[in-house]
Amino acid sequence: MLLSNPSQSTRSPPKILAVGTVGNKHVAFVKPLEYPKMNASNRTLGMSDLTESAVELKELSDLHPLNVLLDSVSWTIYVMARTADNDHSATLYAYSFKEDRKSNIKLQRLFSTSIRPEIAQMHWFSDPYSEQFYYYASNRLNEPIRIKSIHFSEFLQSVTSEFTKGDLKKEIEGDRRAVSVSGGAIFSTRYSSQNINFISSFSHTSKTINCHFHQRRVADAVLVVRDWDYCMLRDGHQANVESCRRNLSDWKEQRQRFGKRAITVLFLLAALVIILAFSSISSSTTDDMADTTVQKIEEGFAKLQASPECQSLLKKYLTKEVVEQLKEKKTALGATLLDVIQSGVANLDSGVGVYAPDAEAYTLFKPLFDPIIEDYHNGFGAGQKQPETDLGEGKTAEFCDLDPEGKYINSTRIRCGRSLEGYPFNPCLTEENYLEMEAKVKKVFEEIKDATLQGTYYPLDGMTKEVQTQLIQDHFLFKEGDRFLQAANACRFWPKGRGIFHNKEKTFLVWVNEEDHLRIISMQKGGNVGAVLERLIKGVKTIESQVPFSRDDRLGWLTFCPTNLGTTVRASVHIRLPKVSARPDFKQVCDELGLQIRGIHGEHSESADGTYDISNKARLGLTEFEAVRQLHNGVKKLIELEEAA
Repeated sequence: MLLSNPSQSTRSPPKILAVGTVGNKHVAFVKPLEYPKMNASNRTLGMSDLTESAVELKELSDLHPLNVLLDSVSWTIYVMARTADNDHSATLYAYSFKEDRKSNIKLQRLFSTSIRPEIAQMHWFSDPYSEQFYYYASNRLNEPIRIKSIHFSEFLQSVTSEFTKGDLKKEIEGDRRAVSVSGGAIFSTRYSSQNINFISSFSHTSKTINCHFHQRRVADAVLVVRDWDYCMLRDGHQANVESCRRNLSDWKEQRQRFGKRAITVLFLLAALVIILAFSSISSSTTDDMADTTVQKIEEGFAKLQASPECQSLLKKYLTKEVVEQLKEKKTALGATLLDVIQSGVANLDSGVGVYAPDAEAYTLFKPLFDPIIEDYHNGFGAGQKQPETDLGEGKTAEFCDLDPEGKYINSTRIRCGRSLEGYPFNPCLTEENYLEMEAKVKKVFEEIKDATLQGTYYPLDGMTKEVQTQLIQDHFLFKEGDRFLQAANACRFWPKGRGIFHNKEKTFLVWVNEEDHLRIISMQKGGNVGAVLERLIKGVKTIESQVPFSRDDRLGWLTFCPTNLGTTVRASVHIRLPKVSARPDFKQVCDELGLQIRGIHGEHSESADGTYDISNKARLGLTEFEAVRQLHNGVKKLIELEEAA
């Protein structure tokens, strides 16, 4: 909690100044306390003052966090918590946040990932001024505490890997429950004392500050100083601010007497030592990995350019300039350009050749994604925006039965993809992520009230091969081992967290954690497009009412493959067109109608007996209803051509 002196000239504080705990509630401190707001009689800080300046982070109430940290550079809140029902594992959650009109702080989960439990059980705290997280392991009372630090920018990669990062700042004696760091200074309290023991990290000087606490539980209160003008009080305990300021003033004078010249020399010597140390260290493992990644990217570029048979959009738009611009960039989750292009490099017959490993990839690697998106999605440029969602409620009757006599269309299917809010895409998902998402949607399936949608969920994990094969042949289940997804690193931890839900009639299905988090599907025999769309609308709204989906203002519903962005709707029919399909310009005819051709066993499969899977091609830049209408009108025209041939 920050306390500011109104007489001091300070910059405007950020929306969240700190995160901490008041009572048993996890809170964000959103405004500083000024001295006039304190109790006039003894000028102490009370619990009511803390509550007034704090906003509860209600989204964290069920997590029972061990540590809550604020990264004030990327404006991310990290939460370390024990994994549910498991004391031997831990999870790191990352949240972005925003302030609503009522000054409430709303958190949005970015991702979660497993970390070693011993990391979560350490004592962690944030210092926004030095942009460092400080941590130390639990120890016995009166044993020395070894405090280390790690920069905000290195935190995520470090705690999710071998966790060898951290500079030893100081070894001090004090109570493990009462240590904090801010502004380059370390503070601790003695368990049996009512003093704050100040230790400066940039010199070997220590000083005791005689701050009187009105509560005897001194070990639970921590005082932190920033530039000798601010105090931070954590855990809601009271401190006599005037006493603190007097003693801090004494310390400030002592520091000034130390002399600017001496301070300058110390800093120069420290800088020289750091420079010499870094210059003597050989290339680190991280640098080696980065070099290897860049090398693979350059080799992939050369492979694409040297292949005359490769006609992918990846090859078309991955120019030398784009490679140089993006080859060393990395998302917050560690995804690189190699993650984006590796499937297209491994499969030179790809039509597109790229996947987004996480949502940030669409922005960070936009020099590659934007032209591919524009090319594939009928000129959807970087300045365009996806229309608002329109599934077609109340308008499905506009779609007539395309084949009432059953002469051409075997079946009609409409599906859409959805990504669960707060989770990355396949390459960045952990096994725990897969299982957590599966549990969430399984709960939704179990609580469906609409009798026409009720059914059973079948997890792939434990499913017999015979049942799995039959479901694939019936077009109810996704295939395992697609080489394009395998090369995109999208099949990790298979078959954990994967499965299928279908209703009793097998006309409403949901694929869980195949290419996208969810594929929601409505299907039936014949060509009644309106009936199929009506069922899909009911299913989407039922799931969405309990599990929020991830949507981008410009790109619409976010998906792993950029071809599905926007509406994510793929409306398709399995149709027999022996005469039209024999024409040499059959593909051109379909292109002009905005249709895409596949074999009946899915993408990258061949046609069987002149039967094709034909769907709308456009997903982005139009509404969901318009995408279905594109399929409806295009297939209607193909049937007319077949009958006239």
